[in-house]
Amino acid sequence: ASITPFNFPLMVPNWTIPNALVLGNTMILKPSQLVPISSTRIAELLKEAGLPDGVFNVVNGAQETVEAICDNPHIQAVTFVGSTKVAKIVYRRATSQLKRALCLGGAKNHLIVLPDAHEAMAASNIAASMSGCAGQRCMAASAMIAVGQVDHIIQLLCEESKKIVPGKNLGAVISQEAKERIERYITEAEQQGAKVLVDGRGAKVEGMEEGYYVGPTVIDFVRPDMKIAQEEVFGPVLSIIRAKSVDEAIRIENSNPYGNAASVF
Repeated sequence: ASITPFNFPLMVPNWTIPNALVLGNTMILKPSQLVPISSTRIAELLKEAGLPDGVFNVVNGAQETVEAICDNPHIQAVTFVGSTKVAKIVYRRATSQLKRALCLGGAKNHLIVLPDAHEAMAASNIAASMSGCAGQRCMAASAMIAVGQVDHIIQLLCEESKKIVPGKNLGAVISQEAKERIERYITEAEQQGAKVLVDGRGAKVEGMEEGYYVGPTVIDFVRPDMKIAQEEVFGPVLSIIRAKSVDEAIRIENSNPYGNAASVF
């Protein structure tokens, strides 16, 4: 069985579907209840391609469905992609039933930026990375460690970020709850002394005023101990942490409880 998240409802299931089916297993896919349509289409296409009934199955639902998958004795392996909190719960519950389990949780991707970085490339790449998929992806750049005097790059980054406009080249976040959570992280960081350089809170799109939009947000002078620097925000938000040296930057990155990807400009 595969339990998959809302952000990539076609890609993530296909991390497991080909492996499971080609190796001779039957399979259950439990998509996020927020995005059920893509999984149904996958099932239709597999049936159209000639896959026998009962080999690939889709079940919808929330917590109760996940618990049933973890507990069912006929399911021998479970994969999960989502938050770390839920990943730990699924892993413990599935393995306690002697299932094989592979559970992928949260991420925090750091970019270290040095004064000799290519200004235009760094600014455009970082802006694209933090805002792609509205920041709702485990590979999004969410923390930039600014080493030494890189204010010229930060200024360009802010200019690039302002070119990313909700409703034009930036989509909505998944829900009202997500929007409120993301904006809460920004406000809390500001209250703790960080400086919001580009503010995406309260974003509205003409004709879609009820949409769940958060604009690109760049926050400077974030401290490594702040919640926004420690946790996965899952929105188009970049936290800038200042460091005096590469060694200090690496220490900051390595002290974070999450990982996934790292880059140096």
